[in-house]
Amino acid sequence: MLATPDQVLVTNGSAEANYVAALRVIEPGDQVAMLLPNYLQLWGHVQNLGAQVRPFRLHEDRGWAPDPAEIRSAIAPGTKLVVVTNPHNPTGHILADAMRRAIIERTAEVGAWLLADEVYMGAERDGKTTASFWGSYDRLICVAGLSKAYGLPGLRIGWLVGPAPIVADAWARHDYTTIGPSGASDHLATLALQPAVRERGALITPQPRIVGTAVLERVTHADRPVGRFRRQRIDADDSGVEQLEIASREVCGRER
Repeated sequence: MLATPDQVLVTNGSAEANYVAALRVIEPGDQVAMLLPNYLQLWGHVQNLGAQVRPFRLHEDRGWAPDPAEIRSAIAPGTKLVVVTNPHNPTGHILADAMRRAIIERTAEVGAWLLADEVYMGAERDGKTTASFWGSYDRLICVAGLSKAYGLPGLRIGWLVGPAPIVADAWARHDYTTIGPSGASDHLATLALQPAVRERGALITPQPRIVGTAVLERVTHADRPVGRFRRQRIDADDSGVEQLEIASREVCGRER
């Protein structure tokens, strides 16, 4: 299902897309269900707006899949917003079709909005792009951008896709945040999103990932290991799971 121009808002990075979407949807006292672990921008932002957050988690012993019972419990009656990231950050897990359906059906059952952060779409290791949530539900907001699979974080180009009335309301709030992206970033993003270029977009990311993985393996297998790093089968961008016991600044200092 293709989005129409009035269903799309271009923002300064996907972070602003998340920000204005929450400004539009959340009011004090609202309930939000959020998939964890996660990039915690929305976790903090919705609480600043007066909402309460209930997590439903990915479980390592389930291959980083969520528990259907936890999905139903977290997305309780009265929930205003459900937040998922797919492909997932930081595990790289991609939700199975059954889990996608469970989340969508429970969200629809309670009448909540669903925000799908899809910024890692295109960074899949097997080259098969993850299907978007777009078109699967009428109260849906999808967020993405150029910072991950395209390797263009400096352009600060993201976007929000949703029902036209919601996008118009988010755009009104966008007028009070950054108004719009820079002309240069907008032009370069247009070039990057041309079909012939998009096919090569995900090729930008492997080298930084390989370098980052090598660093983690060194600091966790050194004479004085600082934590745990374990390779596993990961569906998208990230290459493993880490648990470090020192600040990342110190890790970088050791590697200088």
